[in-house]
Amino acid sequence: MTLVVLDSHLRVLRANQAFYTNFKVRPEDTAGLPLYEIGNREWNVPVLRDQLEAVLTNSDPFTEAEVAHDFPMIGSRVMNLSARKISGDGLRSELILLAIEDVTEQRAKTNSLREGSRRKDEFLAMLAHELRNPLTPITHAIHLLRRADTDAASMKLHEMIERQTTRLVRLVDELLDVARIGRGMLELKREYVDLTALVRHATEASRARIKQRRHVLSLALPKAALHVEGDSVRLEQVIANLLENAAKYTEPGGRIAVTLARQNGEAVLSVRDNGIGIAPEMLKEIFDPFTQVDSSLARSGGGLGLGLTVVGRVLELHGGRIEARSAGLSQGSEFVVRLPAILPKETAQSALRIETPAAMVPGRKRRVLIVDDNADSAESMALLARLWGHEAVIARDGPQALALAKDFRPETALLDIGLPGMDGYELARQLRQDARFRDLHLVAMTGYGRAEDRAAARDAGFDVHLTKPAAIDELQQLLAHGAAQPGR
Repeated sequence: MTLVVLDSHLRVLRANQAFYTNFKVRPEDTAGLPLYEIGNREWNVPVLRDQLEAVLTNSDPFTEAEVAHDFPMIGSRVMNLSARKISGDGLRSELILLAIEDVTEQRAKTNSLREGSRRKDEFLAMLAHELRNPLTPITHAIHLLRRADTDAASMKLHEMIERQTTRLVRLVDELLDVARIGRGMLELKREYVDLTALVRHATEASRARIKQRRHVLSLALPKAALHVEGDSVRLEQVIANLLENAAKYTEPGGRIAVTLARQNGEAVLSVRDNGIGIAPEMLKEIFDPFTQVDSSLARSGGGLGLGLTVVGRVLELHGGRIEARSAGLSQGSEFVVRLPAILPKETAQSALRIETPAAMVPGRKRRVLIVDDNADSAESMALLARLWGHEAVIARDGPQALALAKDFRPETALLDIGLPGMDGYELARQLRQDARFRDLHLVAMTGYGRAEDRAAARDAGFDVHLTKPAAIDELQQLLAHGAAQPGR
């Protein structure tokens, strides 16, 4: 640590040896000189002078003031400065003790880590985009094939492909969620949620996976609604991840029990199984990224070890917590989730109700413009739209889309963002500028699903942002019912 004592005129009275050694100056070249005149006037920084003056006049110390400068004898360095007033020496009533620390290497390492983190996030976003593009036509094709082929053997293969495709999408989402959480960029859409309905909905969605493993599932849910405040999509993700883990780490023919109750002002959810269990030393580590209960090469569950990490972080953002319990290996596991419950009178009629696609009312047929440079994605989306009774046309780039739109007059447009030449954002802006398309329902369909991507879509004029591959029932309902705000 370099130390310098200054008088009330900011002149150097004395310094320790580190000052002379580190800055390659001699005592006779510094003693009695104002700090800002030393050497090549490298300390002549207006903000620093103001801060040192404030130390004297207001007794206002400062810490961690950085000075970056190209010093004549030691090169470009970053210095961390701290200063405070100290007692005088008899001749002078006011003195300043200035501490100087060279933090060049630390800042370089920090910048390197920050740059590495930025590149990692960019890579994950690009990886997700590249993986989602081929997953989209696969998802569409599965749905089309299942409707066209009623042969039992073929249907079994279709279900298998659908399960594995869903699993791939889950892995991509988990990778991105961990990156978003690490950067503090996971957004929550808070509303009142009936957790009873949400658990029922999530378990119904997981029944195919549980049935495949021949497990017995039991549910014990409150008869009345149990409300919490939070993001329904993220909370359903929590439940789905816990059910997936229970099914995955329980031998075929096992038992899974799901219970939900209100206890001491909290909504308490338990997912219990009689599976492979958890060793005592792993009960807390299991929520760390990339941690696997079974890390052997023979493990059958698969996965990246990110599902429980995402669960833990999402619950923290909701003011909740999760606990893993197990009597040991081969003794089964239990995961207990606790969330702040809300009294019914607080929710009134504003609680979110979970609807299944079967409860939705069919909408009318529409003219749909599909813009995607990926031929398979565009063709499969058009086949789906026509299957649902809509009229659909395809454009492969922005200029072609604008030309088609003038004659076709679409009511809904599904636009890919990563188009060649004119990207989807610019295409949306040009469509919005045309009075004929002021009420056009614009949907962004893209492999980029970050918060900044959704914000960019809103700014460009999109009504909806969907991350590929979108759920089939969501697409069907969107085309049937979606509409832009009149007079937008």
